[in-house]
Amino acid sequence: SLLGSTTTFIVIKNATVLTMDAKKTVIENGVVAIKNNAIVEVGNGELLSKYKGKKTIDAENDIVMPGFINTHTHVSMVAFRSSRYIFPLENKLVSRDLVYKGAVYGILEMVSTGTTTFADMYYFEDEVAKAAELIGVRGVLGETVIKNPVADAKEPYGGIEYAEKFIKQYKNSELVTPAFAPHAPYTVDEEHLKKVTELSQKYNIPVLMHVAETENEVKQIKEKYNMT
Repeated sequence: SLLGSTTTFIVIKNATVLTMDAKKTVIENGVVAIKNNAIVEVGNGELLSKYKGKKTIDAENDIVMPGFINTHTHVSMVAFRSSRYIFPLENKLVSRDLVYKGAVYGILEMVSTGTTTFADMYYFEDEVAKAAELIGVRGVLGETVIKNPVADAKEPYGGIEYAEKFIKQYKNSELVTPAFAPHAPYTVDEEHLKKVTELSQKYNIPVLMHVAETENEVKQIKEKYNMT
């Protein structure tokens, strides 16, 4: 039975609930019942007699809604916030330690303003995954693939090999979806983009990429391939 023990549930009451369903239903003085890590019912005050929670949160004057999804981040780069020259700083300072600590800080910042899922692209992405699991947030996390030697891959395109290890390590994580992250059309050649495509299909994982960031990039792609 869903009702189970009276000590199972977390109940949120007196909330303005933005359901974000197909009709964008808004429930005034709404109630959300949570069992373990899943929402089991959303409705009005009548649910209070049905679900007796071990913890009840009074959300009067507050909004309850699904978590925000941040669809593009380099979360560990919070360490370089306000810096004008990113690439030289990255070449000098990026390390496992910086990536992990930057990720913890950046994820906490996101969580504090309602983000519960984020997509990320950076180096040492397994350290970002470690931070995401520590805090309990979902992440679609892409290991960078790029033609230049970088902090976690001293050979050009070494990110492919690094990504494969990362994918195998986190393939079954409840919170982390590992991904390939070829940097951009101007930093990854056609051969390696095809390689990433093949491997993403082999492992059945997503690909994250910067595309059409600038007018000049769009122009170059149009000239080279006659496509947008």
